Amino acid sequence: MFKKVLSFMLALAMLATLVVVPVSAAPEIESRAAVLMDEQTGQILYSKNQDEVLYPASITKIMTAILTLENAQMDDVVTFSYDAVFTVEAGSSAAYVDVDEQLTVEQCLYGLMLISGNDLANG
Repeated sequence: MFKKVLSFMLALAMLATLVVVPVSAAPEIESRAAVLMDEQTGQILYSKNQDEVLYPASITKIMTAILTLENAQMDDVVTFSYDAVFTVEAGSSAAYVDVDEQLTVEQCLYGLMLISGNDLANG
């Protein structure tokens, strides 16, 4: 009997904590553009400036980090080529490595994710 009463009280407590948000309430998005899509159907659930062309910014660095983690060892050595160092867009984030400088994959990943080093992503 005690377990049934306790279960009932827990169920009531969980129901009491639910917050109902109206479906029509649009989220407050600070970014210039956003898209929320249902993965199964491809239906756009929410969009803000969805047709505006924008650079992917740090998403590419996150993907680079994921691919690096899947395909390299942390102690592998990266030697920076001229192109890796000098094809970074002027004014973008960089770690300012030199041509032929050598860093481990681990060091590159830290710089990639902490200082957003585009040159490290190139390497």
